[in-house]
Amino acid sequence: MHTSHGKRLASALGAALSVATLTAFAVAPLTEEPPPHARIIEPVSLSPQALPTAGSFRREITISRGESVGSLLRKLGQQDMSLIDFVRRNGTARKLLGLTPGTTVTATLDQQNHIQSLSYPLPYDSQGSTPPQRLLLSLKNGKWSAEVVNHTLERRLVTRSARITSTLFAATDAAGIPSAITARIAEVFGSDIDFHREVKKGDRLRLVYEMFVDPASVGEGQPGRILAIEYVSGKRRLDALWFARPDGEGDYYSFDGQALKRRFLRSPLEYTRISSGFTLGRRHPVFRDWRAHKGIDYAAPTGTKIRTVADGKVEFIGQQRGYGNVIIVKHDDVQRTLYAHMSRFSPSLKLGDSVKQGQVIGEVGQTGWASGPHLHFEFQVNGQQIDPNTMLPQPVPALDTASREQLRAQASRVIDLMRWQEATNVASFE
Repeated sequence: MHTSHGKRLASALGAALSVATLTAFAVAPLTEEPPPHARIIEPVSLSPQALPTAGSFRREITISRGESVGSLLRKLGQQDMSLIDFVRRNGTARKLLGLTPGTTVTATLDQQNHIQSLSYPLPYDSQGSTPPQRLLLSLKNGKWSAEVVNHTLERRLVTRSARITSTLFAATDAAGIPSAITARIAEVFGSDIDFHREVKKGDRLRLVYEMFVDPASVGEGQPGRILAIEYVSGKRRLDALWFARPDGEGDYYSFDGQALKRRFLRSPLEYTRISSGFTLGRRHPVFRDWRAHKGIDYAAPTGTKIRTVADGKVEFIGQQRGYGNVIIVKHDDVQRTLYAHMSRFSPSLKLGDSVKQGQVIGEVGQTGWASGPHLHFEFQVNGQQIDPNTMLPQPVPALDTASREQLRAQASRVIDLMRWQEATNVASFE
């Protein structure tokens, strides 16, 4: 009963989400007579037989967390220093150094257990324009070669559920959810919840996501996009659905069709214009020489409210030479934003304070080396300035009535599938 209902749900959802998976079945006719039984007796030699010296066989290994190239090759076959040296020296082969946990590596070995070829699926961005690719290392005439080739992947739909007893990451690991998918859960929900500090025992997670699988491999494949999430914590519920809009683009919306809050705001000012963008060469407005400008200048009247683009902690508040009055907000271990030339800081704001996305932290001014009132804004990753336009998201468009109804119908099918999967195979972890 559950099985047939689940298949109908999966089929309906697969069609709604355009899941391109093809499965073939072979069915034997039921009307044929079974073949007659026959007993054949032959003498068998019990003396030891030598293994064949020709031929090869294949081995697959799934990359573990913390795996190195050396440990991976030891698992695959005999340690081959010539292969390790080749990976270190060859630019293409060095792609193997960026091992992705959960990825399945395939090797061909000879009868002496020496690696003859190795195939490593490169990390695949299902939202990008580059087709799936793999790194192929081959040994021919005693010399190694490396090339990157395209390969075909099947797109499959996966549903999972988990109950939290300690941490989100422990629960998803036990449920067999790839770590890359777990990391994307926090990205989808933005700053709605801190999955490191706000999860509680008994919270429930339900997921629908893509996996891209190599038909020629027994490995689990590579994770793609999360298609739907539901997270329940007490009376609080967060949900998200990937929805392709009529304009051909897609975004995450709640099950009732509301655009989700993003981790980063698009701009630190509500109403403004960009007076100078991120560039490696522009004429400085004060000193008139050519310098790199590794941020964005927003022209605005003195006193315009400045808001932090994401949750974080005040890492610096004070003066910095040409930047004048500056605030630096630390968002995580690698990402920071800088706000400069401010006329004043928000009252009572001090070093170490926690700030929320959209919170006013000060006002636009002209302190430091500035030719007019404006905000200089920087996005830093590991201490390096990155073009904010590549880091800050575009606003999520609101849906029209027809699209919202379509999304709600799709969400209803997703909810049914999640409930069916959990009822038939609940994952609980101690």
